[in-house]
Amino acid sequence: MLRQDSLMASAAPTALSTKETTNYARLCRLLVDIGTQALRDTFDAIHAPGNLHSVLAAKKPTLQSLRKKKVINHIQWGKLYPAILTSVSSRDFDTTLLMVLLRNLCGLTAPLTGWDALPAVTDLSKEADIARVKYFRNTVYGHAEKASVDDVKFNDYWRDIRDTLVRLGGVTYEAAIDNLRNECMDPEVEDHFMELLSQWKKDENNIKDQLDVIKKNLEVLTSKDEVSSHALFLMVNKFFVPDQAPFGNRVDRENHGSCLFSSILGILTGNVDLHSGQLTFKGRAIYYNSHARFHSLKEPWVYDARACDIESGISCEARGYHVRYDAVQNAVEKLKGMLKSEGLLYES
Repeated sequence: MLRQDSLMASAAPTALSTKETTNYARLCRLLVDIGTQALRDTFDAIHAPGNLHSVLAAKKPTLQSLRKKKVINHIQWGKLYPAILTSVSSRDFDTTLLMVLLRNLCGLTAPLTGWDALPAVTDLSKEADIARVKYFRNTVYGHAEKASVDDVKFNDYWRDIRDTLVRLGGVTYEAAIDNLRNECMDPEVEDHFMELLSQWKKDENNIKDQLDVIKKNLEVLTSKDEVSSHALFLMVNKFFVPDQAPFGNRVDRENHGSCLFSSILGILTGNVDLHSGQLTFKGRAIYYNSHARFHSLKEPWVYDARACDIESGISCEARGYHVRYDAVQNAVEKLKGMLKSEGLLYES
């Protein structure tokens, strides 16, 4: 349900209010207060609040990946996984986190124009309206420097945002939105909601910056002749292949994809190791390698293998096997057991 109570800022207003400033502040409040609640209600309709802790437990690997990429910060992580897991509530999720969860945890398909562009006027889907909320946020924030919006633009923005939020939240939103348009706003309240909109924009800019850094690292990686262990993890994470068993150095035409990673590595470094490869288990990328070593005169050669989970950096070794395939398989099985014990891999 839409909550109509509002937070009051303790800070003093920065300037006397004008009609244009009030227009801007009113749009900020519409997006931050009512817009956030519309996103929250949309999320709750997909994942019922009473079962949210179970959903988050099942989706923890996905969210851990987003956390590692810094799409989710440590404060948001604490809201997702509090000390008492059953106490988790979407009421504690900020706007940025709700947007991340809607995109990654709700089975929604991005509009044809993507999540970050204004959808076609004919697209009135739930996904399109979620994208519109972000687009309108960016549009309104474009007026932040002067913190003012003239009446003509205000009326256009208000109409479009109102239509979007009513479609998302339902007709019960109409009265709250209409009341907000006519409600008197004190200067300190105006400052409060202008600051909240600014913080929302900064949070999403931080996410974009982190993703740009990852992309840049991958581009730098593929231009180098040598590959470090850390860079190797990044590269493996970029080239996924379907789930399959590790085949070591065995020739298996039906499962040739297991050698895809070593082929890519060979192109980049000029060194092809046919005893390396990449797997995926329940969406987790795993890199494995193996090698023969001298053991003793009685048993001169044995095989060692190592399997590493890309997201967590956890690795396991298997040593002293007479068959390379057995060494690889044992290392992978050890790793899977470790991931399960850490809550990073779940049985289907």
